Amino acid sequence: MTNLVADILLSNLPARRTGSGWHKFNAICCQHNGQSKDQRQRGGIKQDGDTVVYNCFNCGFAAGYTTGNHITGKMKKLLGWAGVSEDALKRLIFDVGLLKHQREHGQRVVLPEGLKTVLAWLLEGTKESQLLQIADFLTSDDRMLDLASYFWTPDPNDMDLDRYVVTIKGDLEYPTGWWAYPVLDSSLPVLTQSGPDDEPEDDEPRAEDIEEFRRILIAEGAIGE
Repeated sequence: MTNLVADILLSNLPARRTGSGWHKFNAICCQHNGQSKDQRQRGGIKQDGDTVVYNCFNCGFAAGYTTGNHITGKMKKLLGWAGVSEDALKRLIFDVGLLKHQREHGQRVVLPEGLKTVLAWLLEGTKESQLLQIADFLTSDDRMLDLASYFWTPDPNDMDLDRYVVTIKGDLEYPTGWWAYPVLDSSLPVLTQSGPDDEPEDDEPRAEDIEEFRRILIAEGAIGE
């Protein structure tokens, strides 16, 4: 089962799959958490259905992601430590946000001020730098998304909304929800008609999965009993 976060993590790490489904490697978090670098392959990633989890037996850092949620702050850190670029992280936040968007429902809502499709702004000859960067983002890396399906406003709406690309559930005549993704700055939160979207709790490894990984590392001499 595809998990966008798991796919990009594993493609950036020299992980070795164990028989139990864990992928093990030298943990990438320790030196960022006041510990010495791991050289005994005490970091592990495991995907279970829609959920991917990471656990380190050296410094204790753990993080996770489940398809349908947004990416947590801890997982953003892990992705950065894994070598995922800022541009790739912004694209990933956008893509997983769209998955969440597709699962949401809602009643008619009020849209932000000044909202038009990206295409409409471009056809009007608008040269705002944020708009041009967002248009470039939407059409880069062969994604070629329909600029008539994504929205932008030059009005910050008291929440820096001019730095976001906006998606709408429904249409302009009867919108039932909107989400805004920070494709120009990954440190900003995902926004909705209700304000910043709450960051979910990390899907950290289950106790039995951690114990299973611990046994693997003990058997290989990476950690003591």
